Amino acid sequence: MTCECVKWYAQIDAALDEVRGLNDLGRILRLEAVGSLFQQATLVMKSSVPFTRPSFYLMTGEGQSAFHQGSNVQFSGLERVASRSVASADVVIWSQASLSGDSLLWEEPESELGAHGITYAAMGADSTLYSISYTRNGPAVTEGEKGAAAWKLRYLNDLVRRYCVALKLFECGASALTEREIEILRWTAEGKCTYDVAAILGISGNTVNYHLKQISKKMNCNTKLQAATYAAAINII
Repeated sequence: MTCECVKWYAQIDAALDEVRGLNDLGRILRLEAVGSLFQQATLVMKSSVPFTRPSFYLMTGEGQSAFHQGSNVQFSGLERVASRSVASADVVIWSQASLSGDSLLWEEPESELGAHGITYAAMGADSTLYSISYTRNGPAVTEGEKGAAAWKLRYLNDLVRRYCVALKLFECGASALTEREIEILRWTAEGKCTYDVAAILGISGNTVNYHLKQISKKMNCNTKLQAATYAAAINII
């Protein structure tokens, strides 16, 4: 490992130790993108459990970072790039406009994501996909640039995953469930209806429904089935 590599590792570790929120994280990612001759960075987090947690997008550029939550067609192509990166366990270079049917193509000729980019994605311990992309409206990304940026993107992705979890930047609220809520959710996952759960626990149906509404709100889910699916996936129940 060269002295420059050691120096960079130390600098990025120290910078992320000071992260206290989204703007701090976005600033670091943007500076790294600019250092690699790109205009902006985009961080995408997407749950692999369907119909439960929303996606999160952190776009960086001039000024403050822009934070988006929920589905966003603007990032659909970038999510496909991330899936390809996970499948190949490698950094992927791409162009917004393409001539090959196998390449990724956005519907619009230009977007805030830029015309060319490089992406690395990996799965977190909570089954959330984390991807970091550098984008620019300038020249296409070369294989040489890919090699130069790949090791940094991999290390950054690992650090970002750990810091997002540690700082609870994108926590869905599942850890805030009470023992009663977990109990109700467990019986719901077993296929019990509100009346059955009420009879088993010796409480009223209205109380069960109240707890289910609180559970769905905390876990950012639309239905009790979605909440039960996600809770089972992350081993809460």
